[in-house]
Parts: sequence; structure tokens; C-alpha cells
Amino acid sequence: MIVTYQELWQEIMKLDSIQHSDLIYLDCQHLKNSLANSAYQLGQMLLDKVALDHRKENQRSVLFLILYAHLEHVIVLCYGTVRVSLHLSSLLFSRG
Repeated sequence: MIVTYQELWQEIMKLDSIQHSDLIYLDCQHLKNSLANSAYQLGQMLLDKVALDHRKENQRSVLFLILYAHLEHVIVLCYGTVRVSLHLSSLLFSRG
């Protein structure tokens, strides 16, 4: 889609700026520039939207990885605490 707007912009820029027939002589430079700028801006807006969507998705992925790493850390801490507690419990109750 972005390429379509870029191609449209290029095609518009290739057009002649002056059109004439037997009775009419038209200077289309302003119209040509306006159309080309509109096509270029639409392409840029679409490109910005795609880039923003990719950034948001990357941020979500990074956030997920950070949360997952913290969860793994908590699990390791909990597992270590449970293991130590079980070990202490076995020491306390095996003596008596």
C-alpha cells in the first residue's frame, strides 16, 4: 500500500505541468504539486502508522519477556524457600 502511494507520487511528478489545446492553455503545476504532495503525505501517514504498530507490538513483547523473567525469579525464590522450609521441618521433627 505504501509503495502504491509512492508510485502514484512518481507518476504525478512525471506528468507535464502545462496542458494546451487549440483554444485553452492550462498551467497545471499547482494542481500537479498538490496531488503529488497529497499522495506523498498519505504514504508517509501510512508508513508512520505501520511503524507505530510495530513499536507497540515490540513494547508488548519486551514487557512480556520482562514479566516472564520476573516470574521465573519469583518461582526460583519460592522453590528455594519451600525447599529450605521442608528441610528445616524435617530436621525439627526428626529429632523429637
